[in-house]
Amino acid sequence: MHAALAQVKDELGSEAVILNTKTFHQRGFLGFGKREIVEILASNTVNIAGSPAPQSPQRREYARHHVKSKTGVAHAGARAHSGEIMKELSTIKSQVEQLTKEFAADPQYPPALDERYRNLLEAGISKSLAKQVVGAVHTELSKADLDDDGVVKEKLAGELEKLIKLSGPIKCDGRKARTIVMTGPTGVGKTTTIAKLAAHYSIKERQNVALITADTYRIAAVEQLKIYADIIGVTLDVVLTPNELRRAVRRNSEKDIVFIDTAGRSQQNETRLVELKNFIESAEPDENHLLVGATTDKDEVFNIIDKFSCAKISSFIFSKVDESTNPGIIFNVLSNCDVPISYITTGQDVPDDIEVASAEGLLGLLFKEK
Repeated sequence: MHAALAQVKDELGSEAVILNTKTFHQRGFLGFGKREIVEILASNTVNIAGSPAPQSPQRREYARHHVKSKTGVAHAGARAHSGEIMKELSTIKSQVEQLTKEFAADPQYPPALDERYRNLLEAGISKSLAKQVVGAVHTELSKADLDDDGVVKEKLAGELEKLIKLSGPIKCDGRKARTIVMTGPTGVGKTTTIAKLAAHYSIKERQNVALITADTYRIAAVEQLKIYADIIGVTLDVVLTPNELRRAVRRNSEKDIVFIDTAGRSQQNETRLVELKNFIESAEPDENHLLVGATTDKDEVFNIIDKFSCAKISSFIFSKVDESTNPGIIFNVLSNCDVPISYITTGQDVPDDIEVASAEGLLGLLFKEK
């Protein structure tokens, strides 16, 4: 390494920039005499801030050097010159970081559009998505329209609506039981959401509904769902294994809808997620709704979706929307996933605080007056 650096300095000058170094071993004749090969890629034309021009214009632009030595030789020289290499790498790193900051800087928008851009960020829309949507509005509207807040808001709503994918409510075909599974992390509100849907379809839609719970990890969850089942007037099966779940689904095959409550799982617990997948597959559901809390941290929400995708997700239900100060998280998810949204929940009251997701309702969460 020491000799190679000396050659670089001799041919390209002391201001040459080290672009890459590589050390490997090469076998000699008939496999004997293994030698250490040092390869350095350097240039005297890379424009590094603070570096003067190359001393000699006649020098070659690039040089590739192979230096042969016995194994173990020149390690001391490599350590002596490692400081120079690290200095060059540090300079390049600082320049890349500066460029990244410049590209990440907020664009300059007309006042009315800039205010809406800030509103989107405050509502939890990611910066990249906000730039995408606002940028489209900025490009398509005339200067006069960009000064009109009403026109800007309407156009912005139109761009955001393009991101929304809706599945609509659960539909019964009347021919066989519609099997619906609810999954999600702990504390997201699966049991309450199932109770709301069961009450709606049993009382308002006059459907024959059955409940099954596999959430036996929490005694309170079973008791809670049993109370709801008694009030609504529907049956409840409690199952402990995938085989029991399969049999319970078959027993209720004459029903119109069978709702299955599953135990909450941490997205960090791979073993429990595999167990959940086995339960879901045994039920052979028509729909698997993943409940996502609207109060979930924006950096964690995609981790949750990724981990729970071990079982195919048919749609999202966003819970606790009434508690969220960042409803933009819903748009972040819908813009990055091919899965639609079916419902949002807005409180604890059964069966009232749930509604079928709609473009108008979701946009209203973003544009509601404070």
